[in-house]
Amino acid sequence: MIIQTKRFGELEVAESDTWHFDGGLPGLEDYREFTLLEPSDSRPVAWLQSTEESAICLPVTHTFEVLPSYAFDVDAATESELSLSEPGQLLVLSVLIIPEDVTLMTANLAAPILVNTETRRGKQVVLSGVDYPVRYPVFEDMCRQFSAEVKR
Repeated sequence: MIIQTKRFGELEVAESDTWHFDGGLPGLEDYREFTLLEPSDSRPVAWLQSTEESAICLPVTHTFEVLPSYAFDVDAATESELSLSEPGQLLVLSVLIIPEDVTLMTANLAAPILVNTETRRGKQVVLSGVDYPVRYPVFEDMCRQFSAEVKR
């Protein structure tokens, strides 16, 4: 399918590369279909692009790649809703806030976006039982991760 994006222009996206969020995302409940765009020149920042609205494009990062010690339990209701049966099915993203001074970039660790990579169903959840911040300074962690990638 062809989608229009404000940031990347017109793109062709395979249906198998779209994710469905039953309830949308908080604040974006009317939009339920998204795709993950990962241009190599913005790594480790990726973009969660709505396939329904060109202007909706959230900067995200693969949380475990940037913060390997990040850990939480997925509650039974979310496991069931996303049809998670194996840990390898779960993709975890954190929404980024990227200010003009990128060294002040933060990641929302309190409410990750969870996606079952097999069923392509996703949900943003507010974690309970852990004390992660909504605005975790992530720039230095991203620089370390990117630096390690470049050395490989």
